[in-house]
Amino acid sequence: MKMECDLVVDYINGSLPFDKQWEERIEKHLAVCRECRELAELMSELPKLMNETTFFKDMKARILAIVFEERTESGSSSYGYSV
Repeated sequence: MKMECDLVVDYINGSLPFDKQWEERIEKHLAVCRECRELAELMSELPKLMNETTFFKDMKARILAIVFEERTESGSSSYGYSV
């Protein structure tokens, strides 16, 4: 059942690369695999735990601040020249 475990996240996201047969196979797998079932339950809770402001608010500014902070601490960019 290893292949089914590998495809559970794709199933949850609705992006299985295969036909309807695989969707049914994954659903049967979830009925017997405790670890995959727990993963599916946890992932289904994520949208409820996060809202748009939690994740997206000022995200670009935070990311750029981290990038520029890392560059000034090291004294050079990732390309090897000083900034």
